[in-house]
Amino acid sequence: MARQFYKKRDRVLLVDDELTVAWSIGRYLTRAGFSISACGSVSEALELLNSKSYDVVITDIHMPGTSGLVLIDWIRDNRPNMRVVTITGFGSPALHKIAMEKGSILYLDKPVDVEYLVNVLRNDGNCSTFWGSIGGIDIFDYIQLILMTRQKFIVEIASKEGVYGKVFLNQGDVEHAVCDDITGEEAFYRILGFKGGRFTTIPWLEPVEKTIHLSGDFLMMEAARKKDERDINTPADAGQSRDADAFEEKKYV
Repeated sequence: MARQFYKKRDRVLLVDDELTVAWSIGRYLTRAGFSISACGSVSEALELLNSKSYDVVITDIHMPGTSGLVLIDWIRDNRPNMRVVTITGFGSPALHKIAMEKGSILYLDKPVDVEYLVNVLRNDGNCSTFWGSIGGIDIFDYIQLILMTRQKFIVEIASKEGVYGKVFLNQGDVEHAVCDDITGEEAFYRILGFKGGRFTTIPWLEPVEKTIHLSGDFLMMEAARKKDERDINTPADAGQSRDADAFEEKKYV
């Protein structure tokens, strides 16, 4: 039976100086129903963006001449509603954090898992991926909401101090959490203790390992207890304003 592909033809600009990579990703996305344009440099990409309309830009970071991060900055300033996916063959946690802070909805190391990429782009088009900035959102409340609605998501969080974390939420349970080099329950509690930052919600992908075996309800109650203890032990004048501590989120609708 022929495979069923997504009907919406989102217009995708693929920017990568490695022709074999661009051809491979572009071919798969075309078969999946996306309309693809490709180029090999940031300067070419800017020419295309100024002359045509796109829904998504997939860009490499390390390219001759200008870095893909410069392109992401330009898109953020000039095409704020455009989705950006970052790909790289020279990834690192620091680069991941920078790309997400600049507004990427997804960061992928090469070789790119194209099936997962398609899944993210489809779900993002249906408002299943969240990122960006609306003030006043508490990461504790947001994760609790996802648990209560029994959805399957991965939440990636970067604190304003530059600490990076990831929580795997599966239909009311927390299966895995990682925060820098810490995993499991300790990582989960540390993430929920972040005071402000930025988070991204992406579609589900099975974790490499399941490090948490307690119920979501228990974990949230324990996290709330730890949060209350911190609040009691923190002087009233030591905290920052709600605006400063707010997490940032926005979604495409």
